Amino acid sequence: MISDLDDTVIQTDVTRVIRMVRNTLLGNARTRHPFPGVAALYRALHSSAGAPANPLFYVSSSPWNLYDMLDDFFRLRSIPEGPIFLRDWGLSSKDRSSSGYKLAVIRPPSTAGSTGRNWTRSRPPSRRSRPPRRRPSRPRK
Repeated sequence: MISDLDDTVIQTDVTRVIRMVRNTLLGNARTRHPFPGVAALYRALHSSAGAPANPLFYVSSSPWNLYDMLDDFFRLRSIPEGPIFLRDWGLSSKDRSSSGYKLAVIRPPSTAGSTGRNWTRSRPPSRRSRPPRRRPSRPRK
Protein backbone atom coordinates (compact mmCIF):
# COMPACT_ATOMS: atom_id res chain seq x y z
CA MET A 1 0.00 0.00 0.00
CA ILE A 2 1.18 3.52 -0.75
CA SER A 3 0.11 6.26 1.64
CA ASP A 4 0.59 9.97 1.86
CA LEU A 5 1.90 11.23 5.19
CA ASP A 6 0.83 14.86 5.48
CA ASP A 7 -2.65 15.12 6.99
CA THR A 8 -3.21 11.43 6.34
CA VAL A 9 -1.01 9.72 8.92
CA ILE A 10 0.42 12.70 10.80
CA GLN A 11 -1.43 15.93 11.51
CA THR A 12 0.52 18.66 9.73
CA ASP A 13 -2.15 21.32 9.13
CA VAL A 14 -0.98 21.85 5.55
CA THR A 15 -3.90 24.18 4.86
CA ARG A 16 -2.87 26.47 7.73
CA VAL A 17 0.57 27.70 6.77
CA ILE A 18 1.57 29.37 10.06
CA ARG A 19 0.52 26.33 12.11
CA MET A 20 2.29 23.98 9.67
CA VAL A 21 5.55 25.96 9.88
CA ARG A 22 5.32 26.07 13.69
CA ASN A 23 4.73 22.29 13.86
CA THR A 24 7.61 21.63 11.48
CA LEU A 25 10.15 23.91 13.15
CA LEU A 26 9.21 23.48 16.80
CA GLY A 27 7.63 20.03 16.90
CA ASN A 28 9.27 16.66 17.42
CA ALA A 29 8.16 13.03 17.31
CA ARG A 30 6.62 13.28 20.79
CA THR A 31 4.68 16.49 20.19
CA ARG A 32 3.28 15.56 16.77
CA HIS A 33 -0.04 13.72 16.62
CA PRO A 34 -1.32 10.96 14.34
CA PHE A 35 -4.90 10.92 13.15
CA PRO A 36 -7.11 8.88 15.49
CA GLY A 37 -7.19 5.21 14.56
CA VAL A 38 -4.46 5.44 11.92
CA ALA A 39 -2.02 3.18 13.79
CA ALA A 40 -4.57 0.38 14.22
CA LEU A 41 -5.77 0.69 10.61
CA TYR A 42 -2.25 0.57 9.16
CA ARG A 43 -1.28 -2.37 11.41
CA ALA A 44 -4.34 -4.25 10.14
CA LEU A 45 -3.49 -3.43 6.52
CA HIS A 46 0.16 -4.37 7.05
CA SER A 47 -0.31 -7.75 8.73
CA SER A 48 -2.00 -10.97 7.83
CA ALA A 49 -2.64 -13.48 10.63
CA GLY A 50 -0.30 -11.52 12.88
CA ALA A 51 2.69 -11.63 10.53
CA PRO A 52 3.82 -8.74 8.31
CA ALA A 53 2.57 -9.53 4.83
CA ASN A 54 1.68 -6.32 3.01
CA PRO A 55 4.41 -3.71 2.58
CA LEU A 56 3.62 -0.08 3.30
CA PHE A 57 5.25 2.80 1.45
CA TYR A 58 4.94 6.39 2.56
CA VAL A 59 5.18 9.41 0.26
CA SER A 60 5.39 13.03 1.33
CA SER A 61 6.36 16.32 -0.23
CA SER A 62 8.03 17.24 3.06
CA PRO A 63 11.81 17.74 2.99
CA TRP A 64 14.11 14.79 3.61
CA ASN A 65 15.46 16.61 6.71
CA LEU A 66 12.34 15.38 8.55
CA TYR A 67 13.21 11.70 8.07
CA ASP A 68 14.59 11.15 11.59
CA MET A 69 11.58 12.80 13.21
CA LEU A 70 9.19 10.70 11.10
CA ASP A 71 11.11 7.51 11.85
CA ASP A 72 10.88 8.23 15.60
CA PHE A 73 7.20 9.19 15.23
CA PHE A 74 6.38 5.83 13.62
CA ARG A 75 8.08 3.91 16.42
CA LEU A 76 6.52 5.98 19.23
CA ARG A 77 3.01 5.72 17.78
CA SER A 78 3.26 2.01 16.80
CA ILE A 79 2.64 2.74 13.13
CA PRO A 80 4.10 0.05 10.83
CA GLU A 81 7.36 1.17 9.31
CA GLY A 82 8.14 1.19 5.63
CA PRO A 83 10.19 3.15 3.13
CA ILE A 84 9.54 6.89 3.39
CA PHE A 85 9.96 8.90 0.20
CA LEU A 86 10.69 12.53 1.01
CA ARG A 87 11.52 15.44 -1.21
CA ASP A 88 14.77 17.30 -1.79
CA TRP A 89 13.87 20.98 -1.55
CA GLY A 90 16.64 22.46 -3.66
CA LEU A 91 16.80 25.26 -6.16
CA SER A 92 17.36 22.74 -8.92
CA SER A 93 14.06 20.94 -8.36
CA LYS A 94 12.51 20.40 -11.77
CA ASP A 95 8.97 19.79 -10.64
CA ARG A 96 7.95 21.99 -7.76
CA SER A 97 4.39 20.70 -7.52
CA SER A 98 3.54 18.22 -4.81
CA SER A 99 1.46 15.99 -7.05
CA GLY A 100 4.12 15.87 -9.79
CA TYR A 101 6.71 14.75 -7.27
CA LYS A 102 4.45 12.08 -5.80
CA LEU A 103 3.53 10.70 -9.22
CA ALA A 104 7.20 10.45 -10.13
CA VAL A 105 7.92 8.51 -6.93
CA ILE A 106 5.12 5.97 -7.29
CA ARG A 107 5.25 5.33 -11.04
CA PRO A 108 5.73 1.68 -11.91
CA PRO A 109 9.15 0.59 -13.15
CA SER A 110 9.68 0.12 -16.86
CA THR A 111 9.37 -3.44 -18.06
CA ALA A 112 10.96 -5.15 -21.01
CA GLY A 113 8.79 -4.94 -24.05
CA SER A 114 6.90 -1.87 -22.86
CA THR A 115 5.82 0.67 -25.41
CA GLY A 116 8.02 3.30 -23.83
CA ARG A 117 5.07 5.59 -23.41
CA ASN A 118 5.25 7.74 -20.30
CA TRP A 119 2.30 6.59 -18.20
CA THR A 120 2.21 9.81 -16.17
CA ARG A 121 1.07 11.74 -19.20
CA SER A 122 -2.63 11.46 -19.22
CA ARG A 123 -4.62 11.78 -22.37
CA PRO A 124 -5.21 15.46 -23.05
CA PRO A 125 -8.80 16.42 -22.45
CA SER A 126 -10.75 16.22 -25.63
CA ARG A 127 -14.28 16.92 -26.63
CA ARG A 128 -14.81 13.19 -27.17
CA SER A 129 -14.25 12.49 -23.46
CA ARG A 130 -17.14 14.78 -22.53
CA PRO A 131 -20.73 14.69 -23.68
CA PRO A 132 -21.23 16.78 -26.79
CA ARG A 133 -22.30 20.35 -26.20
CA ARG A 134 -25.51 21.40 -27.76
CA ARG A 135 -26.19 24.90 -28.85
CA PRO A 136 -29.03 26.44 -26.98
CA SER A 137 -32.10 26.52 -29.10
CA ARG A 138 -34.13 29.64 -29.53
CA PRO A 139 -37.87 29.49 -29.59
CA ARG A 140 -39.28 29.77 -33.10
CA LYS A 141 -41.47 32.67 -33.95
